[in-house]
Amino acid sequence: ITEFASGEGGSIEDNIVRWNNQFRDFEGAPVKPVVEQIAFQGLTATQVAFRGEYMGAGAAWHKPDHTMIVVVLEQPTKRVFFKILGPTETVDIHRDPLYEMLHSIELLSP
Repeated sequence: ITEFASGEGGSIEDNIVRWNNQFRDFEGAPVKPVVEQIAFQGLTATQVAFRGEYMGAGAAWHKPDHTMIVVVLEQPTKRVFFKILGPTETVDIHRDPLYEMLHSIELLSP
Protein backbone atom coordinates (compact mmCIF):
# COMPACT_ATOMS: atom_id res chain seq x y z
CA ILE A 1 0.00 0.00 0.00
CA THR A 2 1.45 3.33 -1.06
CA GLU A 3 -0.03 6.77 -0.46
CA PHE A 4 0.79 9.87 -2.48
CA ALA A 5 -0.39 13.45 -2.14
CA SER A 6 -2.78 14.40 -4.91
CA GLY A 7 -0.82 15.01 -8.13
CA GLU A 8 2.20 12.95 -7.03
CA GLY A 9 3.16 9.48 -8.21
CA GLY A 10 2.25 10.03 -11.85
CA SER A 11 -1.10 9.72 -13.58
CA ILE A 12 -2.91 6.41 -13.71
CA GLU A 13 -2.18 6.27 -17.44
CA ASP A 14 1.56 6.84 -16.87
CA ASN A 15 1.61 4.14 -14.20
CA ILE A 16 -0.21 1.69 -16.47
CA VAL A 17 2.43 2.23 -19.17
CA ARG A 18 5.24 1.74 -16.62
CA TRP A 19 3.67 -1.38 -15.10
CA ASN A 20 2.88 -2.79 -18.54
CA ASN A 21 6.56 -2.51 -19.50
CA GLN A 22 7.34 -4.88 -16.63
CA PHE A 23 5.33 -7.71 -18.25
CA ARG A 24 5.23 -9.64 -21.49
CA ASP A 25 2.96 -12.46 -22.57
CA PHE A 26 3.96 -16.10 -22.81
CA GLU A 27 5.17 -15.61 -26.39
CA GLY A 28 7.26 -12.53 -25.55
CA ALA A 29 4.80 -9.88 -26.79
CA PRO A 30 3.44 -7.00 -24.68
CA VAL A 31 0.52 -7.87 -22.42
CA LYS A 32 -2.82 -6.11 -22.55
CA PRO A 33 -3.74 -4.84 -19.09
CA VAL A 34 -7.29 -5.28 -17.85
CA VAL A 35 -8.51 -1.90 -16.58
CA GLU A 36 -11.85 -1.56 -14.83
CA GLN A 37 -13.67 0.55 -12.31
CA ILE A 38 -14.56 -1.14 -9.03
CA ALA A 39 -16.70 0.15 -6.17
CA PHE A 40 -16.25 -0.27 -2.43
CA GLN A 41 -17.50 1.71 0.56
CA GLY A 42 -19.38 4.03 -1.81
CA LEU A 43 -16.13 4.89 -3.62
CA THR A 44 -15.00 4.16 -7.14
CA ALA A 45 -11.43 3.04 -7.76
CA THR A 46 -9.47 2.00 -10.83
CA GLN A 47 -8.25 -1.58 -10.89
CA VAL A 48 -5.49 -2.63 -13.28
CA ALA A 49 -4.43 -6.26 -13.71
CA PHE A 50 -1.51 -7.78 -15.62
CA ARG A 51 -0.60 -11.42 -16.19
CA GLY A 52 2.40 -12.88 -17.95
CA GLU A 53 6.14 -13.06 -17.57
CA TYR A 54 7.22 -10.52 -14.96
CA MET A 55 10.46 -8.85 -15.94
CA GLY A 56 10.67 -6.41 -13.05
CA ALA A 57 11.90 -2.87 -13.42
CA GLY A 58 15.00 -3.49 -15.49
CA ALA A 59 15.93 -6.71 -13.71
CA ALA A 60 18.06 -9.34 -15.45
CA TRP A 61 15.78 -12.12 -14.16
CA HIS A 62 12.28 -12.93 -15.35
CA LYS A 63 9.48 -14.70 -13.49
CA PRO A 64 7.02 -16.79 -15.53
CA ASP A 65 3.24 -16.69 -14.97
CA HIS A 66 3.03 -13.77 -12.58
CA THR A 67 0.07 -11.50 -11.90
CA MET A 68 -0.07 -7.96 -10.60
CA ILE A 69 -3.26 -6.28 -9.43
CA VAL A 70 -3.24 -2.58 -8.56
CA VAL A 71 -6.25 -0.76 -7.15
CA VAL A 72 -5.91 3.03 -7.23
CA LEU A 73 -8.20 5.00 -4.94
CA GLU A 74 -8.21 8.71 -5.72
CA GLN A 75 -9.34 11.13 -3.04
CA PRO A 76 -9.38 14.96 -3.19
CA THR A 77 -6.07 15.28 -1.30
CA LYS A 78 -4.38 11.93 -1.91
CA ARG A 79 -4.15 8.77 -3.97
CA VAL A 80 -3.68 5.34 -2.47
CA PHE A 81 -2.27 2.40 -4.44
CA PHE A 82 -3.07 -1.13 -3.22
CA LYS A 83 -0.84 -3.60 -5.09
CA ILE A 84 -0.33 -7.34 -5.01
CA LEU A 85 2.27 -9.04 -7.18
CA GLY A 86 3.46 -12.61 -7.34
CA PRO A 87 2.97 -16.00 -8.94
CA THR A 88 -0.52 -16.14 -10.46
CA GLU A 89 -1.56 -19.01 -8.20
CA THR A 90 -0.59 -17.02 -5.09
CA VAL A 91 -2.26 -13.80 -6.27
CA ASP A 92 -5.44 -15.73 -7.08
CA ILE A 93 -5.53 -17.05 -3.51
CA HIS A 94 -5.19 -13.50 -2.13
CA ARG A 95 -7.58 -11.73 -4.54
CA ASP A 96 -10.70 -12.16 -2.36
CA PRO A 97 -8.87 -11.09 0.84
CA LEU A 98 -7.73 -7.95 -1.04
CA TYR A 99 -11.35 -7.12 -1.89
CA GLU A 100 -12.46 -7.92 1.68
CA MET A 101 -9.82 -5.50 2.99
CA LEU A 102 -10.96 -2.79 0.56
CA HIS A 103 -14.57 -3.24 1.68
CA SER A 104 -13.52 -2.90 5.33
CA ILE A 105 -11.81 0.47 4.88
CA GLU A 106 -13.25 3.25 7.00
CA LEU A 107 -12.53 6.70 5.64
CA LEU A 108 -11.89 9.53 8.05
CA SER A 109 -13.22 12.99 7.38
CA PRO A 110 -10.46 15.49 6.47
